[in-house]
Amino acid sequence: PPQSVGLLREGDCDIALAFRYEGAGGGDEWDDLVVRPLLTDRLVALVPERHRLARADSVSIGELAGESWIAGCPRCRGQLVEVCEGAGFTPRIDFATDDYPAVVGLVGAGLGVAVLPQLAVESVRPRGARTVTLEPAVRREIVALTLPDLARVPAVAATLEQLERAADR
Repeated sequence: PPQSVGLLREGDCDIALAFRYEGAGGGDEWDDLVVRPLLTDRLVALVPERHRLARADSVSIGELAGESWIAGCPRCRGQLVEVCEGAGFTPRIDFATDDYPAVVGLVGAGLGVAVLPQLAVESVRPRGARTVTLEPAVRREIVALTLPDLARVPAVAATLEQLERAADR
């Protein structure tokens, strides 16, 4: 979650899982942290199965202009809005939730389109919805973060190693 870095800094956790989008700023808040890259996750478009683009091999974000959108909270949807504005439009967000299964359900019910991380879609059976590859690709890097002093703690170091191994599978 967006607040994970704050929880790490406040001592409420020893390791935070976080992400940042390729080409986006915001990584400077991590400059004083130990950053362990884990995965690169591609974003995909999610459209109702009867949508005009449901059978396409890929879509550009611009092809979804004018659609009803389902997106996250204002803080979490920033990247979506930025990508859409880069394509020349502002998305009309009619539904907002940070619950990925709920987003998939709303899309499956035909209430709009969404852009979600591939990992999130893989964890939910998208009944009534289809995933379509976005071109050009939009990716996010998923990382484990810790404080430099904590990185030397054996349990933290071992956990970071296990996270890296799990991500390599």
